[in-house]
Amino acid sequence: MQRHARKLEELKSKKLALQEKEDKIKSDILNAISETLIKTQAIEIDFFTLVGGILDVVEKAKQGDKITEVWKQAGQKFCKVRTKKTSGKDTTLATKVKTNKSATK
Repeated sequence: MQRHARKLEELKSKKLALQEKEDKIKSDILNAISETLIKTQAIEIDFFTLVGGILDVVEKAKQGDKITEVWKQAGQKFCKVRTKKTSGKDTTLATKVKTNKSATK
């Protein structure tokens, strides 16, 4: 019976560690989105308009709308441009997420 209890504790510990990694990745994503909103001056758009736009994007992405591929390409292009302008220090979302994903493997 002790073996099962020990195994259960190990699993709980691993679950907690994975949750912490997930929380860190979510935090990095939110920080990158915030930085992007500021850099693109989107933060100056009326709050409800911005939220409505985000809701529209989420809905279209869930539906698999083809426009999301255009948005994805534009985002990738923007992030590459931002990377080149950071003079060696890559602070883009794509790099942060890739870094965190490789750290979790």
